[in-house]
Amino acid sequence: KHPDFRAANPGGGLRSGETFFFNRINDTSNTSTWRKYLSKFPNDAYASLSGESTVSYSTNCLVPNRIQRACGSKAKIVYLLRNPYRRFESHYLMRAGTSKKAKSDINAMFEAEWKKLLAALGNRYNFNQQIDHMSQTLELNCAVSGIIPNLLYEGLYSVFLANWLCVWPAENILIINSEEFFKAPGKIVNQVLLFLGLDKLSDETLSAVTSTVYNKGIQSKNISMNSRNRMLIQNLYEPFNKNLLDLLQWSSVDWNY
Repeated sequence: KHPDFRAANPGGGLRSGETFFFNRINDTSNTSTWRKYLSKFPNDAYASLSGESTVSYSTNCLVPNRIQRACGSKAKIVYLLRNPYRRFESHYLMRAGTSKKAKSDINAMFEAEWKKLLAALGNRYNFNQQIDHMSQTLELNCAVSGIIPNLLYEGLYSVFLANWLCVWPAENILIINSEEFFKAPGKIVNQVLLFLGLDKLSDETLSAVTSTVYNKGIQSKNISMNSRNRMLIQNLYEPFNKNLLDLLQWSSVDWNY
């Protein structure tokens, strides 16, 4: 915990830091509605900065404009991007649990999510058809879509980030590769603190804060997708990953599968 920062819904657990407020609320001009949001934060008179970490904001294409209207463009956004293949496995494990039976069912869940994704896109593609030009189609849809609850859709990062960057000033959004965070959490935490204008933590506190990194320890070595589904997920994410590199002007990213 940083002494100058207060987080929403502190206290640990899967929903720590999340409010889901801007997923649901379009008009924040109502005083009682805004007070309900502020009640999610601890009453800390010494904190100079407040924030929350609702994960689904990243994929809800309506949220950037809602936050901008409520908080102004000077609010700062920290956006973490995880290897989309590992993100799918991690989300699967969170949803299915860690039993041997659940792990053996990843192919069934992938195929169900694949069909849902194609249905959400208006059945433009057949289930057995390889992805082609889907990235251009989705980029056009993002600005007018809310949430599509789909494990595969949530890994199409270039779609969502293109929308965020159209709304948000580039100097006020920090985009982090989660794999770099897993490798060097202390370095990335200091980068975030600098971006937010907060003082660095002491070495002792920083070591304690980064000793356990959420999601870093999730093991997927016992999960096995069949060759057909591996081909499908690779064909799905490959063009979006390339679009992401172009969008962010990154030379490369270590997202192998």
